[in-house]
Amino acid sequence: MLIRVPRARATRDLDLTTTDPHSGDRRQVLDDLAPHTGLSELDPFAFTINADEPFTGVMRGTKLRVTATIGAEQAAIFGLDVAADALRVSDIEHSRPEPVVPASEAYPLPFGERM
Repeated sequence: MLIRVPRARATRDLDLTTTDPHSGDRRQVLDDLAPHTGLSELDPFAFTINADEPFTGVMRGTKLRVTATIGAEQAAIFGLDVAADALRVSDIEHSRPEPVVPASEAYPLPFGERM
């Protein structure tokens, strides 16, 4: 996230919400995430879901504990909360941030001419 809400508490978990009521089911969440765990040629991290438990209260959802590794090294452990709610908080905003250093001022990398 590029923007934080002022005075918001620091957090180390990811919170996802879906409007699909079936996606709040524990088994459905695990099935949806399964193709994105393990190794991938697109990402150096391998993700493993270590634990899961359903939300308590009125909101449907699942709390997960995820471990990210690179090779044999553990890179991070974080929580992933997946909630299912029929109400959207707001419209999704799409934003493409401007680069900090304009491309014309960036020093060329030595392997660039071989691409």
